[in-house]
Order: sequence, then C-alpha cells, then structure tokens
Amino acid sequence: PAYRPYYELLQSYPACTRETIEAFCLQPEPAFRDLHQELLRLLDAYDDICGRLGELRKLPQQLVHGDLNFSNLLVDPRQPEKVTALLDFEFCTRDVRVMEPAVAISGFLGFEEEREAISRFCQGFGSRIRLSPEEIEAIPVLIRLRMVDVFLHFMSRYHEGTDSAAVLQEQVPMLASGLRQLTDSMAWIREAAARFLL
Repeated sequence: PAYRPYYELLQSYPACTRETIEAFCLQPEPAFRDLHQELLRLLDAYDDICGRLGELRKLPQQLVHGDLNFSNLLVDPRQPEKVTALLDFEFCTRDVRVMEPAVAISGFLGFEEEREAISRFCQGFGSRIRLSPEEIEAIPVLIRLRMVDVFLHFMSRYHEGTDSAAVLQEQVPMLASGLRQLTDSMAWIREAAARFLL
C-alpha cells in the first residue's frame, strides 16, 4: 500500500512535528488568528491521540479502504439502498479493521438524523462483521485519529505550498466542530456499536 495505516500518524507527516503543530496552534499566523480556539481543540486531540497509538496497533488488522464516504459509493438507481461499487481505493492500506466503520460513522456526525443514520449503519455493518469489545471501545478514538490525520494532511499541504491558506481555513473549523460533536455523541455511539456490532 502507498499509505501508512492511520495509527502510524507520527511517521506519516514528518514535517508536522509536535513542536511545529504546537507553534502553529498556540501562536497562529495572521491568516488563522480567528481560528485560535479551534486550533487549540485540534492540538488537544493530537496530544490525546499520540498517547493512544500503541494500543490501537494491537487491534485486529486487515486491508481497509480507509476513506468510505458518500462520494466513494455507487448505488443502483432503481434500488438506491443497494451499493453496487466502491470507488477511490487511493487510501487502501493494511490497518485496524475497525477503522472502516469508524470512518463511516465520522461522516454521519452533525447530520440532522445523526442517531438514526449511525444506528442503521451499525446494524447493516453488523449483519456482515462482528467486532470485539476492544474494537467497539476504540471507535471514538479512531474517529478522533482520523480527524487529526485530516488536519495534519491539510496542514502539511499548506506548509508545502500545495494549498492556499483558504483550504486549511475551511478544514480547521469543520474538524474542530466534528471533535465537539464526537464528544457530545460518544456515549451513545458506543451503545449503538455495542448493540449491533458485538
């Protein structure tokens, strides 16, 4: 695979050292000063995740798509509930298998019908695969990991000059909002996962 697993976060973005991230978040450049609180939330999530990477790598692994979301699914136009193909295997890698549902669940955070969507997803996923209690417990951690990974991805692109400040300015509030939503929803996400995925 061309990409490292999510739990190798510290090796995936060599330009984003702890010092670089801290400096960027604690003393934002002028273009990001209005996002100071959001950057602090992302820094806190980064620090939390870095302390959990070792335990994540011990979970069962398999090849995972790594970017399951609505834009990567094709459905049958006559039966829109039936997925006929998955696209964009660019991020496919060997990773913890529970990252697959964690990525999908993260995509539902903040939806108007968030609880119903996540419960229905877990029910469908659980009809095919059952997870261990350790994997269920790891789902919110992996959602945070993915959000931190996305932040570092766009931060790297900004520092390399690949993206303008506007791209990172758009990502930071969305990711910080997702982290807030995850905190509010964490307990019942674990309950839904335990109900349908164990």
